[in-house]
Amino acid sequence: MIELLHAETPPHEGLIIGSTPDHPIDIVILDDADSEAALEVLSQIKDSSSLRMIPVVIVSDEGSACLTELDALKHGAADFWTLPIADQVLLARVAMHTRRTRVTRSLARMSMTDLATGAASRRLFADSLRREWGRAMRENVWLSLAFIAMDGYETYAERLGGESAGECMTMLSEALGTCLRRPGDLISRFSDDIFSVILPVTDHHGAAHVSRQMHSSIEGLQLAFPGSVTRLPLAEYVSISMGMTSAVPVSGCDYERFAESAYNALGKAMARGPGTTNLQPTLLEVLN
Repeated sequence: MIELLHAETPPHEGLIIGSTPDHPIDIVILDDADSEAALEVLSQIKDSSSLRMIPVVIVSDEGSACLTELDALKHGAADFWTLPIADQVLLARVAMHTRRTRVTRSLARMSMTDLATGAASRRLFADSLRREWGRAMRENVWLSLAFIAMDGYETYAERLGGESAGECMTMLSEALGTCLRRPGDLISRFSDDIFSVILPVTDHHGAAHVSRQMHSSIEGLQLAFPGSVTRLPLAEYVSISMGMTSAVPVSGCDYERFAESAYNALGKAMARGPGTTNLQPTLLEVLN
């Protein structure tokens, strides 16, 4: 059976069949010859948040089954195959499970991405901030967070339409993303006109440096603001306002208060006028 599958799909070590560019596992096939070991592997896969979407199939020889089909399904197996099985039926079942895995993975990826700008979604932002806050607390290191708003977004959308405003946000997202060069840095679409940026292991000095780079990157785009801005608190070109907070997490402050502090800093920056950054660099300011 494995020889047949390897002939039809990219081979992998052991009984792991199927491949995609971003994830090597589409289906896991387990022999029930050692039922305890098979159930243990099945349990570990289903307990893993990153692996549980992968279908696990239990394979048994007719007449020598250690597990029943009901047992396998109750433990979370996606299917139960009894050998011998016709080649075409075998390949059809593998193809069915592989398609389902790839569709599920694609949908999961979409839920973590803002499709309009390509930035991470607000859901991924929340998950990442919670994780990075916990890690920074365990390791006693700095964490910085920024909220970045496009100045005059509503006016831009009124003059050119929501689609054009969305395209502008996409260009801003790409420009801001060029300033994030470490694997843990993350830019997310927080709302229509606001991005969030997580900077792990970054103190207020590093955050201020990234802030300057971001403003410079947006200024370099020279995206003309539509219509007259002489009577509006807006610049000739599209600009951003930014609120930032940096902290070494302690038990007296949670990540939600940390995020609230950065968001409030954005409000203060926007009140000062376009192209402004408001930094709240110390943990004491976050707690107060």
